[in-house]
Amino acid sequence: MLGGGVQSAAVEPGLVPVLFVHGMNSDPTMWDEPITGTDRSLEQTVVEDVEGVQTFRFDYRAVALEWVDAEGSGPALAGTLACLARAADRKAVVVAHSLGGLATQFALGRTPVAADGTHPHVAAAITLGTPFTGSQLLAYFQDIREAGAELDAVDGNDAQTQAFDAALTTCAELGLADLRAGRRNRCDVIAVADGPLGTALQPSSDEIGRLPSWPDGVALLPLAGEIETGAALFDPRPPDLPDLIGPGALFRLPTLIRTVEGGVGVGDLAVGLDSARAPDPAVSPLRCRALDAPDDAFLLDCFHRNLQRNPVLAGSVLRTVQAAVQSQLPDPVETVDWTDRSYPMTCSGVSDGPFTAVVAGGSGTGPGDGTHDEYIVEVLAVAVDDLTGDGRSEAVVSLLCAPRNVSPNYFTVELHVHGPGPELLATLVAPPGPGPSEFGIEPRLTGLPSVEDGVITHDVDYWVGADPRAGSSVTLARSWRWNGTTFEVVS
Repeated sequence: MLGGGVQSAAVEPGLVPVLFVHGMNSDPTMWDEPITGTDRSLEQTVVEDVEGVQTFRFDYRAVALEWVDAEGSGPALAGTLACLARAADRKAVVVAHSLGGLATQFALGRTPVAADGTHPHVAAAITLGTPFTGSQLLAYFQDIREAGAELDAVDGNDAQTQAFDAALTTCAELGLADLRAGRRNRCDVIAVADGPLGTALQPSSDEIGRLPSWPDGVALLPLAGEIETGAALFDPRPPDLPDLIGPGALFRLPTLIRTVEGGVGVGDLAVGLDSARAPDPAVSPLRCRALDAPDDAFLLDCFHRNLQRNPVLAGSVLRTVQAAVQSQLPDPVETVDWTDRSYPMTCSGVSDGPFTAVVAGGSGTGPGDGTHDEYIVEVLAVAVDDLTGDGRSEAVVSLLCAPRNVSPNYFTVELHVHGPGPELLATLVAPPGPGPSEFGIEPRLTGLPSVEDGVITHDVDYWVGADPRAGSSVTLARSWRWNGTTFEVVS
C-alpha cells in the first residue's frame, strides 16, 4: 500500500494514474458526489470519458487539520505520486480540492525536477478552490475575534472574546476527532480557525511563503468559483455597529469582496478569487449568483465545498486530463520516418549474431562479424494497418539485408512490425515450407508485404531438393496474424 490508502498492487502499467486529493474538511467520498444535472461524479466522468487512465484517491483526513508538511499529508503524497508514476510508467495527473492543492505543491517540491525542468512524476495538476495565498474566510474569523475584543474593551470585560475562543477551540477538537474517526467534520471550516492550520492559511502567512515554487515542468490549472450576490446581503458594516469600532471591523471580508455589476463577488466564500487563481490570474472563474439570501450561496455549485460538482469546472478538468494523457501517448507509427532510424537485425539468421543497422535516407549498413565484413541494409517498403486490434496502427517495415562483397542474388528480407512509440513487436522471416534444399538454401521473403484486415501477407520463395541456386522451386503466399501476444503463421 502506498500513502493515503492508495493500493500499489492495483496500478496497471501503461495507464495514466489520476489521483484525486480531497480538501481539509472533506474525505475521499467527496469524489462520489454527482455533478449537478447528472448522475455521474467527477471521478466517474474521468474514468468513462477519458481513455487510458486509472483513478486513485489520496486520503489524508487524519491530518487534514494540520499544515501540509504533516507526515500523512504532503510528504506521503509525494511518495504516492512517485510510486504511482513508476508503477504505471506514466506521469500522474492530480485533481486536488482546497488544501489538497497546497499539499500537492508541497509534494512536488520534495522531488527535484529533471535537468530540462520537467518533473519526473507529474504531468499536470488541476486545483479546485485552492487557497494559494490564504483563505479570506479564515481571515474573516480573525476579524470577528478582533472586533469582539474591541467590544469587550467597551464593556469592560472579556466575555465575548472568551465565548468566541471557546467555540473555536471546541470546534477544533470536534473536527479533529471526526476526521480521525472517519466521520464528516461537523464544524467544517470553523474547526481550523483556532488551530495551526488556521494560522497557516491566513493570507500571505509565513507557512504559505515557505512552500516551494510550482515546478515549471508541471502544467497547472487553478480553477475557482465566484459567487455574486446583491451588495446588501454582504453589507460590510451593519448600521447598529458602534462607531468607535471603526468602519467594517466586525463584518469585514478582507480582499474577499469584489465589486461586480449589480452587487458583489465573494469568491467561493471560503477562498477569494485572487487566491484561488494566484498561479494564473488569466483562468476564467465559474460565476454563480445567489439572488435571495446568503444561505443560497451554500447550495450553489461554485460554493467552495461544491466545486467538484460544477459541470463547467468538470469540463475543464476533463479537457486537462485528456491533454495530459495525449501528451504521454507513444508516437503513432504514421509520424515515424522509417527511412531514417536504427534497426536491430540478424539478416534473417545470416549474421553470427544480432547487430544494429543505421539507416539514413532509406539505406545504411550494419557492422561486420567473423563471417562477413559488413551488411548492407535497405528499406524496401512500409505498410500500415491496425494489426493488433487495439484501434491504433502498426507499421510493417520490409528490410533487405545483404552481406557486402557477395553475389547480388544473395540477400534476405526481414519484416519488422512496430507499434506506437515506436515499439518493436516482432521480426518476421520466411517460415518453413516445402523442402529441404539439397544445397542448404533457406526460404526467402520475396516481393513486398501487404496488410489487410489485420493480416500480413508476403510471398516466400522455397528451394526443394536439387533445384539450382538460380531460381526457387516454388513461391507461396504466407500470412501472419496477431494472436494477442505474438504474430503466428496462419497460412
